[in-house]
Amino acid sequence: MSPTVLIWGIWSSRAALAQLKWSRASATILRSDVRFDGEMYHPQIEYEFEYQGIRRIGSQVRSNYVASSFKRSALSVCNRYPVGQRFPVYVDPEDHERSVLEPGGDKRHLLVTFFVAAFFLLLALLSRAK
Repeated sequence: MSPTVLIWGIWSSRAALAQLKWSRASATILRSDVRFDGEMYHPQIEYEFEYQGIRRIGSQVRSNYVASSFKRSALSVCNRYPVGQRFPVYVDPEDHERSVLEPGGDKRHLLVTFFVAAFFLLLALLSRAK
């Protein structure tokens, strides 16, 4: 399990870095609020943009977002994107439905991946020691 988690984490981080080369457009923020799912707080950002003459709606701030049990983290994302303001949006040139406001993914994602992989490795080693 540990190598699988590690491979997935590295692959998804590399895929997020590819967003830095995506096409750029301008988006208007339509909604910016925090959602609590019972355990974690998530920023809910919705934006509208036009790409190749077609109006589109997006909702992804960044890939591999690491949610938090603290509202402050999600609120800080929402505060960066007030409703009605315009921001650059990065659009996948191969799939125009995919877009992000912050290309490159969540920097904490790889750190969390390493911790999870280390945890599974430790569990495997402890189970063999018995």
